[in-house]
Amino acid sequence: MNKIIGIGALNDNTRQFYHEVLDGVLGEGFTIASFNFNKIDRSAIDVDILLMSTPLMINLVRKHLKPSTKIIPIRRTFTNKSFELLKMIDVKERIYLVNNGIDVTFETISSIYSLGFDLELYPFYPGVEPIDEIKVAITTNEVHLIPETVETIYNIGHMVYDVDTILDVLNELSLEPSEREEIIQRYQKTIVTVDRGVSSLIDDNVYVQQEKNTIVNLINEGVIETDNEGHVIMVNEASKKILSATDLMGKSIDEIIPDISRFLGNARYISDQLVKYHHEKLIVSTKPIYVFNQKVGDMIILRNVTEIKRLEDMVRKELSLSGHVAKYTIDEIIGESKLIRRVKSLTEKMAVAQSTILITGESGTGKELFAGAIHNASDRAKFPFLAINCAALPENLVESELFGYETGAFTGAKKEGKIGLFEQAHHGTLFFDEIAELSLGMQSRLLRVLQESEIIRIGSTKIRRVDVRIIAATNRDLHALAREGKFRWDLYYRLNVFPLTVPPLRERREDIPVLFHHFLREFKSDKAIDEGLFEIFQEYTWPGNVRELRNIAEYLAFMSEERITLEGLPYTFRRAISQRGEDLHVGEEKLKILTILKEKLESREKVGRMSLLRALEARGVFVTEREIRRMLEELREENYVQVGVGKQGTRITQEGLKVLSLSL
Repeated sequence: MNKIIGIGALNDNTRQFYHEVLDGVLGEGFTIASFNFNKIDRSAIDVDILLMSTPLMINLVRKHLKPSTKIIPIRRTFTNKSFELLKMIDVKERIYLVNNGIDVTFETISSIYSLGFDLELYPFYPGVEPIDEIKVAITTNEVHLIPETVETIYNIGHMVYDVDTILDVLNELSLEPSEREEIIQRYQKTIVTVDRGVSSLIDDNVYVQQEKNTIVNLINEGVIETDNEGHVIMVNEASKKILSATDLMGKSIDEIIPDISRFLGNARYISDQLVKYHHEKLIVSTKPIYVFNQKVGDMIILRNVTEIKRLEDMVRKELSLSGHVAKYTIDEIIGESKLIRRVKSLTEKMAVAQSTILITGESGTGKELFAGAIHNASDRAKFPFLAINCAALPENLVESELFGYETGAFTGAKKEGKIGLFEQAHHGTLFFDEIAELSLGMQSRLLRVLQESEIIRIGSTKIRRVDVRIIAATNRDLHALAREGKFRWDLYYRLNVFPLTVPPLRERREDIPVLFHHFLREFKSDKAIDEGLFEIFQEYTWPGNVRELRNIAEYLAFMSEERITLEGLPYTFRRAISQRGEDLHVGEEKLKILTILKEKLESREKVGRMSLLRALEARGVFVTEREIRRMLEELREENYVQVGVGKQGTRITQEGLKVLSLSL
C-alpha cells in the first residue's frame, strides 16, 4: 500500500511551496497532501508521514495523528542558485537577514554561517525595531518585510528541503535501493549539501524547535506570535513571567490581554502602547506578519513598566564601565590629624543627605577624592560618578557635554546624537571641578537643572527628567567672585548648602609622614629614609599640597639609591627650600667650610682652624685665621657646627648637614 505523505504549515504559501518542491523531487506515483493547520479540522489529518514546516506545530497536532504516523521536521538548505548569489555578496558592514518569523530567521542565519560565509548578519523579522545604520539586507523572498532604510537588497529565494529530510522521507517509503539512490542523486545536484546543518551549531541531536525556544527565551522581553484569528502559536518564557501565566498556547490573545485587541488587525507597526493587565501596566508593541503580501498573524512584544524602570537604571549604571566610578571611600582618605578627622566626619554626615555640596580648598588638597568618597558613602554608590573639569573644556563644548544633543543638532555632531553627562549620571553624582570657571550663561542653565531636575538636549524640545546629586569644587573664593559679578549669587547659594573645606597640607603637618609612607608603598618602595628628611618636610610650606608630596614620593621611590636621603631630593624642591639661605645667612665661604667638615666627618678626621685654612686655600678660598674664627662662631650660633676645646676640633651638626644638603 502506498503511504500518504503529509506536509503541515501555518499558512497557505508555505504549504503550497513545500508541496510543489516535494512533488518535483519524488515525481509521479506518490500521494502527497498538504495542510494549513490554521484552517482545517485537525481531526482530518490522516497521513502516514507528516513533514512539519515548524516544530512549533508538533505538540498542537500530535494528538490528532495516528500513533503510527511518522513525524519529520523539515530541515532546510539553499539551492545552488541561492548559494552562488551568496558568494557574490562582498560586504564588510552589518547586514540584515530578513525573514517572516524568528525561527526561520535564525535557521537561515545558522545555515549561512555553517556554509562558511563571513558575514555580519543581524536578524530582522516582524516585531524587531529597525536600525537605521544598516543599509544592506539578505532575504528569502520576504522583500516586503525589509525596512525602508535599506539601500541594497539580495533576494536569495526560498530555502528548500535538505538531503537528510528527503532521506528520512524515502526511508519510510517502500522503494528499491536503486530508485531511492536515483532520487537522492538527482536532488543533490540542485541544492547545496551542508555537512554541518542548523542543528549542529547547537547540538547534533537538537532540532529546530529546541533552537528556536533557546533563542527566544534568551530575550528579556515577552514575545508572543498569534495567527490571524488571534490564537497564540508561539510564546517565550519571558511572556509567561510577565503575565504570571503558563498555559498560553492556543488561547485567544483577547482572552489573555483584553485591552490589546484594539491594536491587532492593524496593517502597520504599533509601538510602545500602554495597556492594562490586571493591576499592572504593560508596554506593548505589535506588528503584523506578512507572507507573500498576505497577513498570517501578529508579533506582540510585551514589557513590564516596572521592569523597564529597573533596566533603565541598569543601563545607566552600565555607563560606569567606561570609567565613571568613584575610586575612593572615606576610610581610604589618609590622615590621622585632628583636622582631617573632623573633615572626614563631616563628609560622612553629608553623604547620607541629598543636598548639593560645595568643596573648597587649595589646588592639590584632594577635592575630587572627597567628592568620590561622598558618592561611595551615599545611597547613590551603585550608580555612576561622573566628573567634569569646567576649566578644561572650551565654552562651546560645555553645553553639549552636559546636556547632550540630538542627531544633526549642529555641524560636526555625531550622526547618532549623544547622551549628556546629566543623563549618564542619572541616580548618581555629577562632580563639577573648578566650578568658578563656568561662564555666566552656563551658570544660568546649571541653576535651572538644580531647580527643576530637568534637561533638554541641544536640538530637541523634549524635556527629560534627571535625578542627579551635584557636588562642586573650587580653589577660588566664590563669595568674592559673586560680589564682583563674576558668579551668580543664586547659583552660589544653591551650591553652598553643605560647604566643605579641605585643609592645606601645611595645616595638617602631622599627616606628612603617614602620607609619605603611604605613597612609597603605592610605588612599591621599601627604601630606608634619612632622619632629617621629615624635618625638612615639616619646615616646607607645600604650595602644591598632597599632590606635591605624592610627586616627591614618586621621584624618590624611583630615582634615589638604596636609601632616601636629603641629597636625593629633586633639584626644584631643594632650590625652593634653599631660598631660605638668605634668612639663615649661609654664604658661599661658610658652605665651603661645612663641605670640608662633612668630608672630614665621613673620614673620621679631626679638623682644627689651621687645617680648615689649608683646605679652604686648596679650594681657592683665601681667608685669615681671624676670619675663619668669626665664621665658625657664627656657624656655631646657628647650631650648624660644634667647636671643640683644644685639640677636639670642629664637627658639623645634623642641622649643618641639612643646610648643606639643601644648598647643593
